[in-house]
Amino acid sequence: GGDDKMKQKIGFNLGIYLEGLRQLRVTGFISVICMLGITIIRIIGELPMSQYDGYEYSGAHNYTGVDWMAWLILTFVAITPLLMLQMFQFMNKRNASDFYHSLPHTRSTVFLSMLASVMTWVVISILATVIPSLIGAAIFSKYFSLIYDTFFLFVLCCLAASVLVAGAIAIAKGLSGTILNSIILTAIILF
Repeated sequence: GGDDKMKQKIGFNLGIYLEGLRQLRVTGFISVICMLGITIIRIIGELPMSQYDGYEYSGAHNYTGVDWMAWLILTFVAITPLLMLQMFQFMNKRNASDFYHSLPHTRSTVFLSMLASVMTWVVISILATVIPSLIGAAIFSKYFSLIYDTFFLFVLCCLAASVLVAGAIAIAKGLSGTILNSIILTAIILF
């Protein structure tokens, strides 16, 4: 009786969310470091090596969001799928699946809390590109500038695409029992 009432609450659980962040920390940190590294290399690449290198300075280059950080598509092409498959891998293992279903929370609460952990790492990966880009454009405005409306539109599009991919993977994981079937079903859902 009492357990049924406790399991009826739908919502978000901070403990499950924090555990999800912890489980994804290695993949998340690698994603953040890669995105940050690519951004820093891109900024350094825009700076002239010296004033005597034969490069004639002709004014700042203006970049749209896609021109400046095309690698941001990695957030929905690689980072989100990897994080989702890692976070929900317990659905492929009987013992782990039984453990998660024995928790005193609804499946909706477990799902939303785990999905929030995945999307937190995705947003942190996006910010690892956006923040250094904005700082670099402010500091080195003599050499390059960003067209901010296209810049932020591209960021929002990548975030929306990441949510779409996460949703498709969540549906595929719910309908299949193996990683390969999940990947194939995700591709069918998306395309």
